[in-house]
Amino acid sequence: MKRSKFSFVFIILFPLLAIMLCLLNGHGIWEVYLPAGWISDEVSYYKQIEGMLDYGMPQGFWGYYESTARVGTFGPWSFLAFLPYAIPGFLFGWNFFMPILCNCLFLAGACAAYVWLAKPSTKEVLWMVAGGGVLPLISRYELSAMLEAYVIALIILLIGLIKSSLQHRSNKKCMAILICVFLLSIPRPYFVVLLFLPLFFSESKKRIKWFLLSFVLLFLTVMIYTFVKEWFCADYVTSALAGDNTIPSLVELIKHVLAQLQTVFYLLRQGGAMYGYGYLLMLVVLISLFLSAYISYKEGGVSVILCLHLYIAGAILAIFASILILYDPYAGARHIFQASLVGWWFIMACTVKTAKSRIFSIAAGIMVFFLYWSSRGFLYKIPFRNTVPDAEILQTELAGVVSCEAGEPWRNTLLFDRLSVDYNLVYYLPSFLGIQLVAEDFFEEKMPDSIKSTYLMTAEGSVSAEYVKDAGWNKIYYNEERGFCIYQRPAEE
Repeated sequence: MKRSKFSFVFIILFPLLAIMLCLLNGHGIWEVYLPAGWISDEVSYYKQIEGMLDYGMPQGFWGYYESTARVGTFGPWSFLAFLPYAIPGFLFGWNFFMPILCNCLFLAGACAAYVWLAKPSTKEVLWMVAGGGVLPLISRYELSAMLEAYVIALIILLIGLIKSSLQHRSNKKCMAILICVFLLSIPRPYFVVLLFLPLFFSESKKRIKWFLLSFVLLFLTVMIYTFVKEWFCADYVTSALAGDNTIPSLVELIKHVLAQLQTVFYLLRQGGAMYGYGYLLMLVVLISLFLSAYISYKEGGVSVILCLHLYIAGAILAIFASILILYDPYAGARHIFQASLVGWWFIMACTVKTAKSRIFSIAAGIMVFFLYWSSRGFLYKIPFRNTVPDAEILQTELAGVVSCEAGEPWRNTLLFDRLSVDYNLVYYLPSFLGIQLVAEDFFEEKMPDSIKSTYLMTAEGSVSAEYVKDAGWNKIYYNEERGFCIYQRPAEE
């Protein structure tokens, strides 16, 4: 099959959309400046990668409420997920624009791989461009230090492999699908549900072999994730079932799931909530997958493409169920968004020849209609350089406030009162510091002598500031303009 001469449009789509999104806000893409943003996770990702590149790993502990990894100093996220960004950072230098450049290259590279693998026709290219064009949330993630752009790039690559396997089956492509899903599962472990995709493209006499291989890789992936999570990651406090090691009864589990579903319905009703956007996309994708599966069955009976529709829909529902049981619907919204993109890109890439493909146009129209309503706040909060004029001055000042003590992680750890100070101030702290996110209840439950960290960043006059002052901590820095200060615990005698 000959590739469309318009394939380049899909290759440059996401970098072009990111540039347009910046221009709509009156800025160039080179003016995007992470410390002016407001996404908390990207601060942690950026600073831990910075500590990894400068020192091998951060010299202080990252975590929540003084939680620590058993081995090393990384926070709740696996250091393996940082490697796709740390490698370019090591080769070309790490700065505030490097994550954005990496995201643009990841997405453009994945789209180029899709074009090479799938050899799309002009009609197929137009569907893929339309599929990306109605989801500017992808471009917003592209303009951040989040891992989402890398995950979405792998999803596009996976769809390219699926499309290519539908055209011509081979063992190499089946193995490539397994490797791609494995790479997806490192930052987002719930994608292990896709490890059985090679079964749809393998020869019938070799299907048992691929099933066993998929099962072994599933087992290894879960074991690697469990091992890394248990030994190299700090505890994460947002799990919906955190704090109770007992196994819930069936009734308790049902009550919990119903309460979580109530939260999801609330998010869907809130027009201004970005969180509802992921669940909205999930609903659109599931409806489209089941409608397309029905059409495929009516036109050709049971087929590989029909089974793929049902398998991908089942995978999305399984991920949704895991979020309801084990996670928080607010924090899980972006994970549902990413999981739903597997179905979204599958619809755009693999079902464009369906006679009644107008259902996909309807789905896309729904997404366009709700886009402004559901995610306008997120899209319009792109961080630009001119909003933080004192950035270099602040960075220079803070560099001289604290000093690194090799081999003493708690001596290089700072408590950050996340409810009283802008978390983006962490960008300006030295890269060796570990950050422990805390709130007022941390100080209510802790005796002064039981606090292990050496520094505290908080607002002047806050509960945490008064607490450490009463405990004899010394104020070593104060920024009147931004209203925050840094305290240091007294040296041990």
